[in-house]
Amino acid sequence: MKKLNILLTNDDGYGSKGITLLEQLLAKYGTVYVSAPKNVMSGKSCGANFGHFINYEELSKTSLRVDGTPVDCVEVAYNYYSDVSFDLVVSGCNDGLNMSYDTMYSGTVGAALEGLKFGIPSIAVSTDSNFNIVKDNFNSIIERIFDKNILSNKYVLNINFPMGNEVKGVVFASLFYRNDHHYYNKKDNSFLILRDPINDATEGTDVYCATHSLVSIVPLNRSYFNESLFDSLKSKF
Repeated sequence: MKKLNILLTNDDGYGSKGITLLEQLLAKYGTVYVSAPKNVMSGKSCGANFGHFINYEELSKTSLRVDGTPVDCVEVAYNYYSDVSFDLVVSGCNDGLNMSYDTMYSGTVGAALEGLKFGIPSIAVSTDSNFNIVKDNFNSIIERIFDKNILSNKYVLNINFPMGNEVKGVVFASLFYRNDHHYYNKKDNSFLILRDPINDATEGTDVYCATHSLVSIVPLNRSYFNESLFDSLKSKF
């Protein structure tokens, strides 16, 4: 396999444990260019600072610390390293799972989706705060993705490592939309948003995999548009 040019970003911030680990694990596949937020940017989704100057620091010839969102980090790196043809965008490894509807809020997923905008195959990687399980299993999973030739600039591969300390397998899974209980604590003029997850997931979904020692890989579309739904509704309209 040829050596790759890999753009690595995250939403937990530059120098966080997850991105440092992935930088080490990805080094065997080529040159890793890091462009990560100066501050924690969890929950920023596809947010971007359009119309504003974005400050950055060059920490090395292959490393940028960006005062912006994860999407900003991809934008800045794509333009800063304009002479580099990126083969892959990797976002993570996030400290916390990005499954179900959390994918709508995730800055980790948002950065990976931004990679698709530039025509670059992209993956997002998350763990339930267990980076040892990532260290032990990531390379075999990414090499399987390479071998099966399932990378594409048409979708993001969203990878979640399971809860616990064991990996029994890797599943190409579907997204499960949890029916969680949401509630709020009010204090003075502020609200704290809370939720109790309801784990009623069906087999073969990302949420099910997380509690059954399975790594899940879920393809996520680059658009909210659903062609089959469009065709169905258009025929009725």
